[in-house]
Amino acid sequence: MNYDCAVKGENISKKFKTFTLDIPDLRVPKGFATALIGENGAGKTTLLNMLSGIRLDYKGELTFFDKYSSEEKERRADVKNRIGYTGTGRYYLPQWTVSDVEEISSLLFDNFDRDEFERYCRELAIFPDSPDGVALKKKCSALSDGTRTKLMNEAMARAAYGLNDTVDSLLAGIMVAGAAGAIGSDESPFVPTKDDAYDLLVDLGTELTEKNVPLLGRWVVVPPFYHGLLQKDSRFVGNGTDVNMAILQGGHIGAAAGFQIYVSNNVPNTDGAKYKILAGTNAGASFAEQITETEGYRPESNFSDAVKGLHLCGVKVLQKNALATLTVNRK
Repeated sequence: MNYDCAVKGENISKKFKTFTLDIPDLRVPKGFATALIGENGAGKTTLLNMLSGIRLDYKGELTFFDKYSSEEKERRADVKNRIGYTGTGRYYLPQWTVSDVEEISSLLFDNFDRDEFERYCRELAIFPDSPDGVALKKKCSALSDGTRTKLMNEAMARAAYGLNDTVDSLLAGIMVAGAAGAIGSDESPFVPTKDDAYDLLVDLGTELTEKNVPLLGRWVVVPPFYHGLLQKDSRFVGNGTDVNMAILQGGHIGAAAGFQIYVSNNVPNTDGAKYKILAGTNAGASFAEQITETEGYRPESNFSDAVKGLHLCGVKVLQKNALATLTVNRK
């Protein structure tokens, strides 16, 4: 029988200590609902994680929509937008609200529909006690999941913040090291002022443009002191747009010089000097993370409940030309 495949796999293999998942030939036809059946430990979740891009540590070849390899899928937003995956794990951090999930999903997927998201919330009765069927401020950790024990408390929220902070530093260091473009150096860093901080971002954008990096989707991450300099420049806060009006009101950091601008305390630096301001697009690097295990336990040192988990993450620079750095000193 001949048919088009949504997913095709050849010689897919993943070895564990006590088990090897081995699939010589895989075909998932287009236009069908395909069930994956097997006993516990057969590798169903492992295979789904491979198909969704959560696991990349396998051998073999996967082809999506009769055209794209796994590597191409990870680099192309238009392909990833066609793939959705709902697993059994807890993929949302405990302090996230449903509104956070909605916002982050809209950033990850170009075709994300907020109205459809809220409609499904109502139809699936996710918030049965809410008058209008939607409670976007409700934390994910408070959502019912059968008999799942609700162990996500304020202590876990603080731990999650610390986890995010650690991962953020890891990402920044690897991406800065892999960036091809550079303005300034450790030997000759710029010392920005309120009069030229904006101009340096323009120069950083020019560095990317000269390497044929698309204008769409550019971002830059600056340290707090640099953000403070930008706020003193009328070109950043005084042009009257809705976004920049929000800056004056203490809201979103804003957009300028062709970038979406983010502020972070994790901009790589050397003892408070030689800050590496990183700019680029999402095509520059790929990041994956997963909390594979969580469990509650009683610490030996005190009478309390605690939660521990195993967090796996990795980042790889894919296109060096899509990343550039600006080296600055505070003074």
